[in-house]
Amino acid sequence: MLIAIEKAASIVIITDFKGNIEFVNKKFVEITGYQPDEVLGKNPRFLKSNMHDNKVYQELWDCISNGKEWTGKLINKKKNGKLFTVIISITPVLDGNGKINSFISIQQDITNYELLQDQIAKSQRMEAVGRLAQGIVHDFKNILSIISLNIDVIEDLEIGRAHV
Repeated sequence: MLIAIEKAASIVIITDFKGNIEFVNKKFVEITGYQPDEVLGKNPRFLKSNMHDNKVYQELWDCISNGKEWTGKLINKKKNGKLFTVIISITPVLDGNGKINSFISIQQDITNYELLQDQIAKSQRMEAVGRLAQGIVHDFKNILSIISLNIDVIEDLEIGRAHV
């Protein structure tokens, strides 16, 4: 069972009931840059990016410490200082008496997905600007055509008067 967790495609963190890390898998090391010996015994708050209000973390802790699962999206910070975004689910693990023994956190790194979504949104905005510009150019050409036609009519009138 532990081998499957170790090789999982998602980040897996197991903490004790106080929230101190007891286990991280290879994906955690790959994504965060932290080695297991750097994080074991520490609270995962060292990953905080300061992109979220402390209220978010308080709500998270209140939820899981009351035996409920918490799911959400967090922006965390790697060892090198770069940010990464995860969809995270933290589940309390209960002992035979229903008391919280530990917590297991499963996290999916969605950083690249979000970057792609941003690029798509920017592309769609640029496409909309392009369509708007085409519409303006079309309208401008119509106005210029009318002006040009009126100038031609005025010139023809002026030429007609000059010959009389």
